[in-house]
Amino acid sequence: MKENWYNNPKLVNLEPRKKELIKLLVTEFQGKDMSTILPNLMAVSKSLSNENISFTNEEIALILEVIRSTS
Repeated sequence: MKENWYNNPKLVNLEPRKKELIKLLVTEFQGKDMSTILPNLMAVSKSLSNENISFTNEEIALILEVIRSTS
């Protein structure tokens, strides 16, 4: 996996917990196609809402951008 995505300037202001979650998501979804990723990402987001963690639309777009750049 390309690790330089972790230094993306868009990640600078994210909460550390969200950065770690994004890292886990990128690892999990790397190499999968978008038709698989999107429903799984939505399920993860819903599950995280039970922990009062949510991603904004911009953060979801960033997650998808990072996944595409590492695949």
